Amino acid sequence: MSFDSIPPSDRRAFIGRLEALDPAAFGLPYAEELLANIISAARIAVTGMRISDRALTSTIAITDRTLWASSLPAKLAEALFGAPDRVFNVRSRLEGEPFVNAAITGPPPGFEPAKRETLAQFIQRNAGCVVVFDDVQAFDPSALEAVANLADSGSISPSGLPPVSARDVVVLATMRVEVPSAAKIGAEGRPPSSTPAPLDGKAFHAAVEVSLRSRFPRYFSTWVVSRFRGILMQHLWRDYERALREGRQKEPLLRITDPAATVWEGRKAHGPPPAARDLVNDVLGAIPASLPVKRCDVFLSYRQQRNAAQVQRLAQELRARGLTVWLDADSLGLGPDAPEQVKRNLIAALVTAVRESRCTIAFAAGLEPYLPVAGMSNEDAVRHGLAMSVSGTLVKWSWQTLELDYSQNAFIVDDTTRHAYDFRGSPAAPDLKAFDGDAELLELVVDYLHRLGILPTQ
Repeated sequence: MSFDSIPPSDRRAFIGRLEALDPAAFGLPYAEELLANIISAARIAVTGMRISDRALTSTIAITDRTLWASSLPAKLAEALFGAPDRVFNVRSRLEGEPFVNAAITGPPPGFEPAKRETLAQFIQRNAGCVVVFDDVQAFDPSALEAVANLADSGSISPSGLPPVSARDVVVLATMRVEVPSAAKIGAEGRPPSSTPAPLDGKAFHAAVEVSLRSRFPRYFSTWVVSRFRGILMQHLWRDYERALREGRQKEPLLRITDPAATVWEGRKAHGPPPAARDLVNDVLGAIPASLPVKRCDVFLSYRQQRNAAQVQRLAQELRARGLTVWLDADSLGLGPDAPEQVKRNLIAALVTAVRESRCTIAFAAGLEPYLPVAGMSNEDAVRHGLAMSVSGTLVKWSWQTLELDYSQNAFIVDDTTRHAYDFRGSPAAPDLKAFDGDAELLELVVDYLHRLGILPTQ
C-alpha cells in the first residue's frame, strides 16, 4: 500500500485510526509528540502533497525509555498498514553483528549471505513498515548514519541490487543518554554566570543539541540530525520548566539507570585481524551511490600491476573495433595509487559491471589457498571476507575471483605461460591457445569474441 494511493473516501477513516491512538496508553513521555508528528506526516502523504522522496517521517527521542518496550510500534504498524507485525527492530538485529551495515543493507556480493533478514530485505518485503532503532548510542555511529540516509533518501539499497523505495516507512529512533541539569543547559553558549537566565523553548532545544553534539559528535553531527524530521524534546522541556519551578536546577534533567543503556566505546579488540577488518568495514561502511553502469561488451580484469599496460593496449584495440569496454582504471577513475578508494567502491561497482558485460577477459587469473587464522573457524573466515568458497574449496578472498563468479562468459589470459583459454569450457582439460606478444593475443581475443557473437564474423 502507498499512502499516495489511498482513495479520498478512505482518508478520513485512515487518519481516524491514528488519531484514536491514546498517547497515555503507552507509558512514554514523548508519545504525544511522536504521534502528533506521525499524524501530521500522514495527513500530508494521503493528499499527495509530499514534496520529496523521503521516508514518511523520522524522529529521534532523547529519553530513558525505549520504544520496543511499549506496544506503540505494533499499534502504529496496525493503524498505518493494517499489520502489527510490520515492525523491524534494528537494535535486536545489530546485536552480535560485528559489521553493522551488514545487518542493514546486507553483506556485499561475494560474502556469505546474511543468516537473518536485513533491514533492506524487510523493507523490500514490506513496502510500508515501522523501523525502530532503540539505543542508537550503543552501536557504531555508522548504523545511525545508514538509517539517517534511509530516512532522508526514502530508499535503501539491498547489497548488489537496485534501490528499494522506503517512502512509506516510519523511522523511529531513541537515544538513552544523560541530559545535564537545568543550570548547565541554561549556561550552554552563554558567558559564565552563577544564575543563568531561563531559556525559552527554542533556546532550550538548541542548548540541548549543543550539549549532545559536544559529547556525541558523530551521533549528533549536522549531517545526521538534518536527515531526521525532528528530535523529540518536548518532554525534556516540560522537565526543564518543572525543575526551575521546584528549585532543582542542579539535578540532571535525564538520568539513565538501566545498565542495558550502554554507550558505544569504539571497536573492540577481538575479531578479524586489523587489515581484514579495515577492508570489510571500508566496503560495508560506504554508502552505495547509484553507479551509472551501462551494459558493456567486454569487462577487462587484472590482478597484477604488471599487466596494466598490456590491458590498456587491449582495451584501445577493442574500442577501435567499436566495442564498449569496462576497465577499472577508466570506468571507476581509480589508479594503482588509490587502494582505499578501491576498497570503498569496488564491490558495489564491479558486481553490477560484470553482470552487465557480455564477457570478461581476465589476466593472470588464479586462486590462492586460504591460510587459516588462529582462533577463527572457516565459516567465520568466509563471513568476515578473509576467504571464499569456490567449487567447495576454500580460497583466499580476491576481487578477481568475485568478478569471475559473476561473469556470463570468461576468457583467461595467462601471461606467464603465454596461453589463453575459455573459462566456461572444460575446467579439467581447458583448450589452451598459445600466443606470443600482443598481436597474437589480440587475434585470440577477437576470435573468441566472434564465437560469442559479440564481434560480427567477417
